[in-house]
Amino acid sequence: RSLYYLNKSDEDWLLDREINDFMVKNVQQEEPYNIGFTNEMLAELAALVQLGKSKGVNVHLVINPYYPAFAKQIENLNELREKVTAATGLHVHDYSLEVEDKRGFADYQHLNKYGARRYLDRLMIDGIFD
Repeated sequence: RSLYYLNKSDEDWLLDREINDFMVKNVQQEEPYNIGFTNEMLAELAALVQLGKSKGVNVHLVINPYYPAFAKQIENLNELREKVTAATGLHVHDYSLEVEDKRGFADYQHLNKYGARRYLDRLMIDGIFD
């Protein structure tokens, strides 16, 4: 994602809306969710991490917040975290349940401006940007 936004503005993509009541009430009806990833993607991530480290970048890997009831339905989140750690040798900071307030979400997978502020505050406290 970071490379996509290189030389582009990111000032127009944070969502203003709040997750709607229909989604909140029906999250339990959603099918279990699996995050798609391949061994090739893991290898590319490991190469990117190594490149960053070789340039003196202090690399931190994070899992972003999900709407909590939805996050609990992600079947392979632990597997993904473990495979990323194995591929990169880095600890993966799991913030999947960090934002609990429904006011912080635009939908199950995206924070809105309110939620992004809470999340960024936590990342700052945890030294992710140091």
